[in-house]
Amino acid sequence: MNILISLIFLSPQIDGIITSGEGWNILGWSYNSTGIDGANLDTLYGAISGDTLFLAIKTANTQSWNVAYGFAIDLDHLPDSGYDYLKGNSDAWGRLITFSGTKGYNYSVEYEVYFWWDGAGGSITGSNLIEYTSGGWNYLGVDSFAFSGDNTTGLSMLEFYVILPSFKAAHVSAWVAGDGGSSAVDVIPKDSQVSDGGGAEWTDSDTLYTFARISKYRRSGNIYINEVLADPPYTEPEAEWVELFNADTDTIDASFWFFTDFPDPYSTSEGRIRLPVDLFVPPSSFVILANDIDTFNKYYSADVPSISDVYYVPLTGSNIWLANAGDDIHLFGGNLNPFQDTTEFEFFKSYIDSVWYGNGDDMGGANAAPAPAARSIERIPPALNTGIPANDFFIQQSPNPWSPGDIPPVFIPVSINPPSIEETTTVTFKAVVFDRIPAGDSVAGDTFFINTGTITGYEGTKVNGDTYQIVIPAPPDTGNQNFTFYIHLWDTFQKMFYTAEETLFVSNVPPVYDTIYSIPDVPVDTNSKIMIISIRKEYFPSYDSMYYYINGTLAGSGIPDSSKGDTLYYTIPGPFNPNDTFYVKTLTVDASNDTGYKDLTFEIGTGVLERSGNNKVVTRVIPSIKGIKLILGQSSRVKVAFYDIQGRKIYEIKKGLKKGNYIFAPELRKSVYFYIIETGGRKFKGKWIKVKD
Repeated sequence: MNILISLIFLSPQIDGIITSGEGWNILGWSYNSTGIDGANLDTLYGAISGDTLFLAIKTANTQSWNVAYGFAIDLDHLPDSGYDYLKGNSDAWGRLITFSGTKGYNYSVEYEVYFWWDGAGGSITGSNLIEYTSGGWNYLGVDSFAFSGDNTTGLSMLEFYVILPSFKAAHVSAWVAGDGGSSAVDVIPKDSQVSDGGGAEWTDSDTLYTFARISKYRRSGNIYINEVLADPPYTEPEAEWVELFNADTDTIDASFWFFTDFPDPYSTSEGRIRLPVDLFVPPSSFVILANDIDTFNKYYSADVPSISDVYYVPLTGSNIWLANAGDDIHLFGGNLNPFQDTTEFEFFKSYIDSVWYGNGDDMGGANAAPAPAARSIERIPPALNTGIPANDFFIQQSPNPWSPGDIPPVFIPVSINPPSIEETTTVTFKAVVFDRIPAGDSVAGDTFFINTGTITGYEGTKVNGDTYQIVIPAPPDTGNQNFTFYIHLWDTFQKMFYTAEETLFVSNVPPVYDTIYSIPDVPVDTNSKIMIISIRKEYFPSYDSMYYYINGTLAGSGIPDSSKGDTLYYTIPGPFNPNDTFYVKTLTVDASNDTGYKDLTFEIGTGVLERSGNNKVVTRVIPSIKGIKLILGQSSRVKVAFYDIQGRKIYEIKKGLKKGNYIFAPELRKSVYFYIIETGGRKFKGKWIKVKD
């Protein structure tokens, strides 16, 4: 039998004092705390760091005797790979101790470690790491050890480590014995060969069967039941199989986990099987639980993936068979409690995963996955586990072992209603997916406008079953043309789209302008021209024009002076009067006589309402939506202040400036009513010109 624990990745301190927080794991304890006074074990500890194995014992000694403390280490758990009862009846230090397995687990140890406790001196006076080879025992030194105790109460605590060849798990037994020719009088884990007391224990022969197990890898993690073939198109139940998948980021030690056909792992009313020893499952790897391995290989051997980390566990003798109409299966394991290890099936079995389908058998039909005939059900994506099979499992088109649920869905042709749209019409697309779409995936329709390259996304909604509907309003600004849209199914596991494509004709949609603005934004020179620039959203007009109004009265119109692609240029000639309000409207008309337009409103300002004589410093002031643009003809000290309508100063800046152009923008432009500029001994006052787009 085996006792299993999980590794805490800490390196204990070898100082002869066992304390919590050092990374020690309890591997077991003595079942008789009132054993022999000078040879009484209490607790066995272990830890692993890399290929270093740390072991420690605490005793319950009350006297100090001459005794030997021994440890057996089995790394590979392979028959005939080390020392066992077939090699002899005494071990490396001549004690009448050897090793074997029980219930299918063979212990053929590669190493022993021994320490001799000098009772009178109250100290360890001898130690060995002993390796078993084909030629016998090879005696080495212990890498490091420390102890506490005295010549009154004997050994209290012993800690040591040994560096071993690369290994994944270690199986350990510890005992205390006397001189050469004696046997074990106390042992951890408990073993039926040692009764922990009595004179006969010193001189009998002991073949130890019970070891504690310590692993480099975690004993629990995201290993899930991934795919189930309960109703195969071949012979039953031989062709049935279940696939496990490690969706974790770490290798998981699944040794001795339980797979059952009943929700109570302790019950024997239905089938169950214990997974084998040293079942280390790396990330993204599979375990196939096949009812019959030969039948499985007959139908799926060609599908074996090009990876080495695929494990096969036959369900032979487990009495596990999967009912076609519905059943439930369960996975138990994890950090097992070693102190309930008295018989093979009396471990504490922690829950890992469960799946039920069809009528659900012992679990009932609520939240059950579907029960397909001749097809499998699979978890998609494999990392999704809500605990509700109906949410997580989907019928596959064909059974697919070793697959992480990445089979592309198949689109049934998309229907479009209506087949063409006008400017006021909405269109409905329907997409049917062969396999149900997993939770977290989505159908999305994207409209692709041919003339502009603009892509707009729309979310699909489920109508019923496997049918999804996308309602798209009439695309604006497309005129008479075809455009292509795509139905995308996003696979969250493979991070890719599967796509179906359709084309739709769009007609009679009016064009519009995107942008219109003037240069300068607000003119100051009353004899200048104003350039109006407008940009169409698309280039398919029959003609373009511009109208402008001054103080509400139509003052002129015209066609573009020039154009470049979709950009049109118009000119409004001067002269202009200060504080006139302009309203400008640009229009475009397509071949269907649909009209689109854009407008702009702004005021004209002189920028100078008061001045005292000529000033050669300030040559121009241009108010705009950004602030005021000040043009200096020569370097000067300049002060610019902004005021609200009550005449309160709200912003001011003083600065020495060189000849050039400068922009001054108040922080609170909407509150500004006028500004005053002082430079060259002159003062200029101007209204804040309001500009509207």
